[in-house]
This record gives sequence, structure tokens and C-alpha cells, in this order.
Amino acid sequence: MVIKKIITLFVVTFCLLSFMENSCLAQAVLNYGEYWNSLSDREKIIYFIGVRDGIAKGGRDCVEWFAYSLKKEKEPQLVGADFIDEYYWYDKFFSSHRDAIIKVVSDLYKDPINSFIYISDMFFLARRKLNGESIESSLKELREKECIECGL
Repeated sequence: MVIKKIITLFVVTFCLLSFMENSCLAQAVLNYGEYWNSLSDREKIIYFIGVRDGIAKGGRDCVEWFAYSLKKEKEPQLVGADFIDEYYWYDKFFSSHRDAIIKVVSDLYKDPINSFIYISDMFFLARRKLNGESIESSLKELREKECIECGL
């Protein structure tokens, strides 16, 4: 029961945060590529560290919450085990590949068609690209999503 509440709370929070970030009615459309390209190398590192630390903090909070919930349940379920493994993998990868991720994001933003894709999404695409995965279908999907949501 507690796990259901946790998952429900996570989904609701994610949806609310997504709406806030995606709301084009409340603010002008931001050209993320233009913004990213205007940053100095040092500012890109600082931006990246902020995103990485935000992911790490959110991940640690979820891990602690799962651990606490598992202790309180009479019949604990390891629902969060996959999440915990994925979190540690991302944290390690982002920490050890900072410069490579920033370079890939900068290269992706050289193409103006990618300009309206969120920077945080670009970080995850860069991770996939550095792992040797094809990102073309994801890029196309994100381009279409941003055009539809922002009326472009």
C-alpha cells in the first residue's frame, strides 16, 4: 500500500513539474539551443553540475524513501530495486563523463532544428549516444513534441 502511494505521489509530482516546464502559455517559447550556445564553457559545466546534482539529490531522496518504506511494511517488496540500480548507474556515468556529455549537447545544438529540445533531455540523449545507441528516432520524437507543445 505504501509503495502505491509513493508511486502515485511520484507520478503526480512529475506531471505537475512537467506541466510547469512545458507551459508555453505562461511564458515565451525558450530557444534552448540559443541559450546553451550563449553560455561560456565554464557556465556549461556549472549548468551540467546543477542538473547532475539535482538528479543525484532526487535519486537519493527516492532511495531513502524506498528504504524507509520497506522497513515499515510487514511484507516488504523490492519495487525500487531497479530504480536504485538505474540511479547509481546514471550518477556514476554523469559524474565521470561530464566533458563528453557537454560536447555532445553542444554538437546537437549546432543544428537549429534541435533548438527547442530541453537541455536536460539533451543530457540524456548525450548519455545514450555515448553508449553507442542511435538517438535519431528520439531526436525526431522530441523535435515533434516541442513543436506541437509550443505551437511552432
